[in-house]
Amino acid sequence: MKKIPRTEFQVMKFIWAQEDSRVASVDITKFMSEEYDWSKGSTSKTLIRLAEKGFLKSEK
Repeated sequence: MKKIPRTEFQVMKFIWAQEDSRVASVDITKFMSEEYDWSKGSTSKTLIRLAEKGFLKSEK
């Protein structure tokens, strides 16, 4: 089983809590900024790492 750091887990918890499995990055960025005072760059880097690890899939 793959393990992820706490910061990546925080993002995944937000995604799992949504009704739709497709969540816009802007919504994730807004939540992480409001809830954890993250910058847009920090959230973007975390999303990229999660995608590289196979936890997320990016769609445009």
